[in-house]
Amino acid sequence: MKTALLVLFFIATHCAFAQKVLLVDDDTYSKPDHYPRIKNAVALAISEKSGYELTEYIAGIDDALKLDQALSYNLIIWYCGNTGIGTHLWNENKTDNTLIAQLVNEGVNLWIIGNDFLLNRYGNASKEFVEGDFAYDILGVQTLIGESKKNDGDIGLSFIVSNTVSDLSIDTLRWDDNLWYADACVVRDGVQSIYTMLPMNMFLVVKA
Repeated sequence: MKTALLVLFFIATHCAFAQKVLLVDDDTYSKPDHYPRIKNAVALAISEKSGYELTEYIAGIDDALKLDQALSYNLIIWYCGNTGIGTHLWNENKTDNTLIAQLVNEGVNLWIIGNDFLLNRYGNASKEFVEGDFAYDILGVQTLIGESKKNDGDIGLSFIVSNTVSDLSIDTLRWDDNLWYADACVVRDGVQSIYTMLPMNMFLVVKA
């Protein structure tokens, strides 16, 4: 349900006139596979918006996603699973994804979700990024602090609080069992973080 609510919020605030949504399944290795739950949540959110069309793309199985194909969508939701191991987001070899950079530079609404995908690319935190780094320029990340549970004294992420001022915002999202291994970041100047991770002084980053 949290995913469905976030999809509705994202569409309402960033894609007021969007109709075509692409959901990327970049998790063909996790056991159990959480993608069906993500797909159902996204489909539920899309069903609330008249005229919206959802298309699935399975990374590593479907033909390689091309720029002109990707640009035909108003919103791309890229799901990286819960481990971030070997994702096509990083070309399966921990290198920068030029397609992602092109999409962001073209102004496509892109939402990357999943745990560990930053740690998979950059290794254990903490990491500082500067202008010229993919994480800094494209993802809007200045500092990769660490992961919930792993770097917070074995606590985990209990809730996130909205930083937006809008009737459409979801003020607070809570987990009954604290969320483990969520990447925690500080954003660079000029980027608005939509939610703050609490009770830790960490940020859940969504590029504005």
